[in-house]
Amino acid sequence: MMLLLEENVSLRSYNTFGLDVQARYFARFASADELRQLLQLPQVQAAEKLILGGGSNLLFTQDFDGVVLKNEIFGLQILSEDASDNTALLRAAPAKAGTASWNTPSTRA
Repeated sequence: MMLLLEENVSLRSYNTFGLDVQARYFARFASADELRQLLQLPQVQAAEKLILGGGSNLLFTQDFDGVVLKNEIFGLQILSEDASDNTALLRAAPAKAGTASWNTPSTRA
């Protein structure tokens, strides 16, 4: 993904209330490396930052005079899985994503 820092972007499609407020700066990132690169830009360093996922828990009442960083890191990574423990890393989920779950056999007799 090519990094692009946009100016004066409408946030209407990024919040479930559909309010048409503007972000001074807006960028998407799809990896930790892309986020690190964005955080090194002078405009991003100097501005207030807001990390945005799906936007369903936000209510914008006015324009945001900072940078909105849209998290587009998706997926589920199984870190460990055995009879007594399961550990997973859940990244941002796209809208209307399904639920991931798994079971391990019980060790109880």
